[in-house]
Amino acid sequence: MFHYKVYDIEIASEIEMPSAYVSDGSRDPQIIIRVKKMDDILELCKKTKKTADEENGKDNEEVDLTKKDDEIIYLPGFALFRICGGKEIFFHEIEKTDNYQVEQWLLNRCITCALTQRGEIIIHCSGLDKDGELALLSGESGSGKSTLADKLLERKEYKFASDDTVRIEIRDGKLIGYGAYPLRRLCLDAVERNGYDKESVIRIDDGEREKYGVSMKDVFTCEGRSVNSLFILNPSDETDAVRVDEITGSYKLEALTDCIYNYTYYKKNGLNKDMFFKMVLIANNLRIYRVSRPVKGMTVNEVAENVNKIFVKN
Repeated sequence: MFHYKVYDIEIASEIEMPSAYVSDGSRDPQIIIRVKKMDDILELCKKTKKTADEENGKDNEEVDLTKKDDEIIYLPGFALFRICGGKEIFFHEIEKTDNYQVEQWLLNRCITCALTQRGEIIIHCSGLDKDGELALLSGESGSGKSTLADKLLERKEYKFASDDTVRIEIRDGKLIGYGAYPLRRLCLDAVERNGYDKESVIRIDDGEREKYGVSMKDVFTCEGRSVNSLFILNPSDETDAVRVDEITGSYKLEALTDCIYNYTYYKKNGLNKDMFFKMVLIANNLRIYRVSRPVKGMTVNEVAENVNKIFVKN
């Protein structure tokens, strides 16, 4: 068994995950990843997909056989995953494939799904650490989140904490954030802009754009950090200058919900009473800002200056 910490959750795995933070295994695992043949489920997935393809007249990417606390992820020609009760993840390899591709599905989809089954709250955002406190940067694909993170990291006082997701928990009335794993996923232009050698980074096929993984293990810690600021990036045709607006009142809960990672999993499992209460408490204790910028033009310096000024003030 390999032992890791992901979001400071203890993971025991029969599959090696080179990008994850290695644990000493002294704590009992909260989630176990096992390799298991699931031929009966695989055949059912194939039949269900064939029927769906015939009914829709097109090739469906995934098959949904999900029941509550039992998530099935079927990737034709690649793998079958099953996530059960937030405690176990089973992997059935259909065809031999790259280990990094397997680990990315485990880290980004399967473990996240298991945590939703456990009632955890995962926010879709980058996390930058400054003096033990996290600045959370969120926004849709293409909003400039990675570019802003690069600009802030140029300031020596900011350190990498998490690339794409942060687990939020409430401890003694305060918000604590945990990064997922020490790997930055960058587009080709960001790799070239940061001066990385393409031969020394990990190529990641995410099905959309060519991305590369850069290890950040030398600066990563799985320890929790306090959180009080979330910045939502919003490229807009309706502004000709960078504008920062604080979101207040009931709109905070709506904005936070929009930032949940893989919200479809939360919808499938349902936001139970405890999870909804946790969301309300997080929204109440979080300063949330919408950072609007012109779609055209280079405004990253101005955005970074505004975010830094507000973060330091908070």
